[in-house]
Amino acid sequence: MHHFSTSAYLTLIDHSSLHQFWQVTVPAIAFSFDFLLHGILAFSALHLAHLRPNETDEWTILSRRHQSVAVTSFSSRLNDITNENVDPCLLYSCFVFMLETYSITTSSTAVLPRDISRSFILLQGVKGILSTAPGRWSSDGVLAPLLRRAVEPVFIPSKGFKAQIEALREIALPSEVTLICRNALDGLLTTFEAIAAPRSSYAYVWLWAITLPQAFLEFVSEHEPFALVLLAHYATLVRCFEHDRWYIQGWSARVLVAVQDALLESWKPWLEWPVQCIQSGLDVRKME
Repeated sequence: MHHFSTSAYLTLIDHSSLHQFWQVTVPAIAFSFDFLLHGILAFSALHLAHLRPNETDEWTILSRRHQSVAVTSFSSRLNDITNENVDPCLLYSCFVFMLETYSITTSSTAVLPRDISRSFILLQGVKGILSTAPGRWSSDGVLAPLLRRAVEPVFIPSKGFKAQIEALREIALPSEVTLICRNALDGLLTTFEAIAAPRSSYAYVWLWAITLPQAFLEFVSEHEPFALVLLAHYATLVRCFEHDRWYIQGWSARVLVAVQDALLESWKPWLEWPVQCIQSGLDVRKME
């Protein structure tokens, strides 16, 4: 816990106003809920594995032990989420997603589209937890500091990413996937505008992933071409934040390779733009 409160917590902050929240409030909550405590310790151990390459195996093993304890404890709470434990449950779910994301970036085996879908399903567990206490968590809960900086509506001039979205709209799709994939396309644009808005936050980049319907995630797992192309374009948004988030560094590249390996040859020309952005490390928010 010392490492978290002196070092690892800093990697979760993108606004100075959140220092107190992550350094003090979250650890204080964790000491009353063992699943969150072990989730934090698992995250901290992986951060040490990242910082100390010569000790990677040691810290990774320790992280897995903490994850195992946390999962066992958390599983017993899933059917009994109350006003008293909704905040730690939500925080733990966030740590689980970060750990899963890191596992994708560091996997020694090929990452498959279904692995990406599975990680998004974990993130969507946050929605289920929030639904148990509608309204409370955003107003007077201890997590309120995370939500006080709403994205301000702003007109964003036409840019490279938006041009790509409009080009994708012109693709003719099979009737059975049209509605779901068109909605996912709209969601990509919404997420882009969120991360490009003034006073935005890193967390907004996951808006697309957390709002995708189960049917779209199944399309990704089944290698539906248009769904995979959208996933590759989404990876360009995440790429914007990889430089200062150790647990997602390389995520976009792994996702892109997964898409390239699964996509039909006839669809691969649609990957040229995301390939250029990701391999060149371009920030699509700043592209004209």
